[in-house]
Amino acid sequence: MKNSKFYLIIILLPFLGYSQVGIGTALPLHLVHIDAKGNNPIDKLPSIDEAKDDFVVTKEGNVGIGVVNPVNKLEINGAIRIKNGTEGMGKILISDKDGIGKWEKVAYDIPTLVGQLEGKSIVTSSAGAANQSHIFSYYYVILTKGRWLVNSGINLKMSTSMWIHSVLSTLKTAKEQNGFKFTTLANASTANAARLKVGNGMLMGSSVIEVTAENITLYLLIEKNGNWSFDPEAAQNYFYASPIL
Repeated sequence: MKNSKFYLIIILLPFLGYSQVGIGTALPLHLVHIDAKGNNPIDKLPSIDEAKDDFVVTKEGNVGIGVVNPVNKLEINGAIRIKNGTEGMGKILISDKDGIGKWEKVAYDIPTLVGQLEGKSIVTSSAGAANQSHIFSYYYVILTKGRWLVNSGINLKMSTSMWIHSVLSTLKTAKEQNGFKFTTLANASTANAARLKVGNGMLMGSSVIEVTAENITLYLLIEKNGNWSFDPEAAQNYFYASPIL
């Protein structure tokens, strides 16, 4: 009797080693095969449409969702949804050095943003009102998280020859730096500078910044020093930001 049991185990061992579990299907094709709708035929392989509700695990360890013969570790036929709190409109899934994925905006998917005008009145500065250190130029731009190259050029009408500066700020009424940082050595002291003579002159410059908040409104301010005036609608003016990698 013992010998009979021994021989029976020897005979069944190959079959036990390759046993397959089928749920919802009478014809499991792999170690684990789930046919959620139970719509697979019992005498042949399911069609592509019939397999869309199937889940399989092969003896090689490959997983197929909507695919009955996966040749990679994971194959999916259908839409996927990945949520971890970083998802958002227009973002793509990227990985860090450890292969952990997260959703982020990337520079080549973000257009150059042209600054907008909040007002069109002439902006003026007089030497006797230097207590207010900066004046809003009426130019602003809204930026999302990431690195940006911010470019500005403003046409000032000078009454005296002098050095003058323009700065980027998250506040209209004073120089402020919240939600972003400069990548220059001067850091928070970064500004565009030019020595302009009497008459019309251009104050131009570029700054690389990193926006650390989800989004910020960035204002272009002009140093309130000396006597000058600025027409926001002058054709020579420009203010825009381009994303960089």
